[in-house]
Amino acid sequence: MKGIVDRIDNGILILEINKEYLELNVNLFPENIKEGDIVIKDGKRYEILEAETRKRKKEMDNLLESLFKESEDR
Repeated sequence: MKGIVDRIDNGILILEINKEYLELNVNLFPENIKEGDIVIKDGKRYEILEAETRKRKKEMDNLLESLFKESEDR
């Protein structure tokens, strides 16, 4: 089961999976977990998919950059 970390608040991590949200204890995740990380469940804990997270971040950065460029061109 793969998901994206939506946010972390007061020891609770909100994980988005297929447009649904789960509230999970942050202790189930690595200490370096952060918003936007893509994770997969590995037994009882979750593992960060570093390469997928970097790829998604780059895609989001490129999209944001193109949006700003379009607004500047108007």
